[in-house]
Amino acid sequence: MIDASAERLDGLRTQCATSAELTQQEIRTLEGKLIKMFSNQLVMKAKLRYDDVKHIPSLTQWLQVVGLGPNSIKGLCQKISSVEELQDKTEFELKSILTDKGARPEELNRLCRALRILKKYTDVVKRGDNDSDMQLYWDSWDRQHTTLKVGQSPRIARARASRASVPSEECLSYNNNNRGGAIPPSSSVSSISSLNYQPVLWPPLTPLPRAK
Repeated sequence: MIDASAERLDGLRTQCATSAELTQQEIRTLEGKLIKMFSNQLVMKAKLRYDDVKHIPSLTQWLQVVGLGPNSIKGLCQKISSVEELQDKTEFELKSILTDKGARPEELNRLCRALRILKKYTDVVKRGDNDSDMQLYWDSWDRQHTTLKVGQSPRIARARASRASVPSEECLSYNNNNRGGAIPPSSSVSSISSLNYQPVLWPPLTPLPRAK
């Protein structure tokens, strides 16, 4: 169950538009399910205390679920051997390890939030209060920002787009000649032509009388 949910969570974060509200809701739902699964494993492990379950839950898988990058996961696994040991580390110690691996500040914040939720819900499971209404998500997706080209404002971009939507008279003339049918100019082109129209003054047809 953990493997399937973790794979689904990774797919949502890497292959879907995380700016969509529906995707964010699905991610939060999976985060909550995974918190419950990892908490149950920790409680079961504490009761059994067998050597063959010392690798449960998987530290690497937990860090992947949290949403850390490969370098951050590698650095933490070199210093820490279990999820329980990870929980005992202070935020300063985690920051020191992640900084050495070039991790982003967002990764540290994400890890600390997920660890706090995991610890709180594990305590809830130990008390037998599994129906707690806790918020079990930490928003593990990367924040994406849309940027404009340097030196270009949204107003200019919109103005250019609106101008591009108006066909030119040369374009209409080309279409008329190549399609064999007359295409009347649009109202916008007609209005532009009327604004730009200047009357041409021709010489009079009859000569002016000569002066005596």
